[in-house]
Amino acid sequence: MQALSVNFADVIVDRQSFLDGSRVFTIEAEDQPSLGWRLMFTFRWPVTSEDVDEGDLTLVVPDGGEIYGTLAGGTAAEITDELGESTAARFDLDFAVSGGDGPYERVSGRLRVTGTIAGEGAGTGGSLEGEGALMTVEMWLEEAPDLSRFRPTAAIPTGQPPPETDATARRHPESSEPEPHA
Repeated sequence: MQALSVNFADVIVDRQSFLDGSRVFTIEAEDQPSLGWRLMFTFRWPVTSEDVDEGDLTLVVPDGGEIYGTLAGGTAAEITDELGESTAARFDLDFAVSGGDGPYERVSGRLRVTGTIAGEGAGTGGSLEGEGALMTVEMWLEEAPDLSRFRPTAAIPTGQPPPETDATARRHPESSEPEPHA
């Protein structure tokens, strides 16, 4: 099993609100500094719950291959300022990998996407503009070509807690492999 972590600067390219109060976000992302990783995903967040109930994901690997995932579970929670106004949202989403394209056709595993959606307008930098998000994608993949050649050498800050040292690394729930970190 391969384990890898990549940080992304993202934009919300579409946000829809429905009569029942649920929201659907579509986010596109690129790694920073860019090695060629790209991420596109959508998730539905009901207003009455922190549980996210629908979503899908496409991860484009720097060699042009694609990995696909379907939301297996996750949560989202609003962050409020001192006046009680919602200023951002944090999310933690788990995607089951369901194959891919090209050399990634038989890939399986798990992708965990964690981050923050915030702001109106200016984005987070990079070549993408609009409402912004910063996130980390942690990957545990089997049947995939070697991804170590695409391991980032630097990482953008995402507001996530710093990774643990190897001695205290969290473990993937279904493996003895340490969870990846940048």
